[in-house]
Amino acid sequence: MKSGLTGISFTVKEAYIEEGDAIINGIRLRRFQEELFNSLGKYRRILLRAPTGSGKTFTLILAAIKSRLEAQHYPVVGIYPSKALVYDQARSICETLRKMGLRQYENRFIGDIVINGENKGSIELNIYVVTSESRRGIVTAEDDCWQGDIPSDYPPSVIPIVLTVPEYPYMIITAMNRQYTASRIIEAALKYDFDDAVRVLGGLRSEVRELYNDFARAFNGYWFIDEFHLYSGLARKSMLALIEMFEKYNSVIKSNKSVVFSSATPVPISVDKAIEVKTVDKGSRIRKATHVVFHLSTHNPQEELVNYVQEGGEVRTAVILDRIYYIAELCRRVKDAAVVWGLDIAYGNCRKVEKGLDREKFIIGNQAMSFGIDIDLDKGFIHAHDAETNTEVREVW
Repeated sequence: MKSGLTGISFTVKEAYIEEGDAIINGIRLRRFQEELFNSLGKYRRILLRAPTGSGKTFTLILAAIKSRLEAQHYPVVGIYPSKALVYDQARSICETLRKMGLRQYENRFIGDIVINGENKGSIELNIYVVTSESRRGIVTAEDDCWQGDIPSDYPPSVIPIVLTVPEYPYMIITAMNRQYTASRIIEAALKYDFDDAVRVLGGLRSEVRELYNDFARAFNGYWFIDEFHLYSGLARKSMLALIEMFEKYNSVIKSNKSVVFSSATPVPISVDKAIEVKTVDKGSRIRKATHVVFHLSTHNPQEELVNYVQEGGEVRTAVILDRIYYIAELCRRVKDAAVVWGLDIAYGNCRKVEKGLDREKFIIGNQAMSFGIDIDLDKGFIHAHDAETNTEVREVW
């Protein structure tokens, strides 16, 4: 340890969760995934409390499979708190679909569903990533496994998996000179019960129907709201208003769709079913043993962190900083190019990279990385600059 650093350490042991009985396309489900699979469509709101790495992303694929087996062909919508996490989840879903033996044709995946050795028929999936960046063509997949725009129509047998951020559902209903209609609908959803809202909007019947049809094409299916505990204040109220509008719409067309809230901590929300994933002594491993070292910096924490990381040699390292300003400062001081989340362009000695992260040795980012972005590391650092401390987190192999 460098002379300027003092610290204490401890080891967090490996974590396991219970395995399930079903095997789909060679992947054994975990117990909570089986429970969620059987709960979709039966409960209006489901709360899923599961730790990072437990396989929450795979549940979107399970929802698509359930939709196909029940001949509903609902869209599956994943809403994430950051654009960085949206892209990470898109790559993870594409990789999983390939592991399941599905064939890829641009953003479409086609193959058979095999459950416990029994072929249940074929499935076709389209992957869409819709954010402000993807729509402008700024961010694209390295292997083009998704598209950034949802077409006005697609074959009814194809199930779209839509990955997006909270503001995008609002963007689609307020686009195309529909701000007036959209604002009236949002106001009616917040102020009135359903029957009164219908009367208030009666004069806009054709406009409302057209807007809802466009919204339903992409979003009228199973919803997965990831990291819901991160929403607070206006952001949470806005999300809940959107969900309430979605649920009222489905109450009219009498469809059984579920909204799944994923949260690592308790949240003040009314749900119909809660699924809690607890760790066990053996089963399916979700976390390696991790060695944690708390460093108290006595001089310049930014400089000491740079020196300490660069002495690590060729190990795969990531640094999470709590402010973009500190990312820029680190990019000025680090020797070689780093991968950056938090900056929109290359800066200093850091390269702006959104793909191929598994080949990078040094990654710098903001707290978006702590939301659960899946990167296999040798070392990771959380730099709490305001408290004048560094934290090193090192995986033990």
